Amino acid sequence: MDNTCYLLRQKIEKLESGKEFQKLVKENEILSQRVKRQKNTLENKTQIIDTKNRVNNDLRHKISVLRDQRDEYHDLSEAQKKIIKEQKEEIAYSQKRYLKAEELLKQSTEQNASDQAQISDQAKKIAELQNQIYKLQIMLRTDSSNSGKTSASDSEASRAKRHKSRSRNTGNGRKAAGRKLGGQPGHKGHPRSKPAGSVLSGPEIECPEPKEVLEHPDQWKKTGRTRTHLVYGITLMVNASCYVSDQWINKKTGKKIYSPFPEEAANEVNYGPSIKAAAALLNNYCNVSVRKTSEFFSELSNGAIQLSAGWVSGLKHEFSVKSKVLRVTFC
Repeated sequence: MDNTCYLLRQKIEKLESGKEFQKLVKENEILSQRVKRQKNTLENKTQIIDTKNRVNNDLRHKISVLRDQRDEYHDLSEAQKKIIKEQKEEIAYSQKRYLKAEELLKQSTEQNASDQAQISDQAKKIAELQNQIYKLQIMLRTDSSNSGKTSASDSEASRAKRHKSRSRNTGNGRKAAGRKLGGQPGHKGHPRSKPAGSVLSGPEIECPEPKEVLEHPDQWKKTGRTRTHLVYGITLMVNASCYVSDQWINKKTGKKIYSPFPEEAANEVNYGPSIKAAAALLNNYCNVSVRKTSEFFSELSNGAIQLSAGWVSGLKHEFSVKSKVLRVTFC
């Protein structure tokens, strides 16, 4: 009992002195701060949890979107695979057709070569037979009048024909009429006829007045009738066609190419079919030398056309190759 009273008195003294109160106040403040910190901590944790939930929700949404995209990609990938498969099948089919066409072309080329060889052999045989026929025809027409054979070797038909000709004609093969050579009196002349479709290259040229009209102009007058004489000439003109080839550039690789020239314009300077025909005609048909043929074209064009000797000589082979089919057909 006394101890209890003593303790109570000590507590009362502490309370009356204010030390215990201040200690309680401090402890209360400390507890308040601790509670406040815990409260802030709880609020922060709540915010963190909310943020975490929002992040989780965003992640779930993104995962859902990615899954949808994955499904769409899978479907698209399957469609692309199907398309690629179909394209591969088409390419394989095209390759088979190409190989088949190439094989057919090879067979056709071989058959064509065989046919050409047969045609060439037949053309040679035909030419030989025609040559033999020609020689036989010459032999049949040969007698003492056109060869060194004696008249005794002539056939009966040749002798009868020669006898009939001698009894009817003169020695030179013409009938003796007893008239002078040339046009006979009273025979109407046959002057050169004017070619149809003549085109005048310039104005008409009036002839000078006759001497009689100049001496006595008061005694003469024009009747309105005229006669015309034509004088023909040839004017040769050099013409050139210019082929223009555009340049093209690849937008990705930068590669540059030009439009292809046609076969007749393969070189920088080419000569057309008219010059080829004229040069071949001079060199082969008219027997003009290669050098003079080149000089002829150079002088004619004032130096614009310069044909080399090799080019003129090569025309024979070119015409021979291009006329082979015609020679095989008509020979």
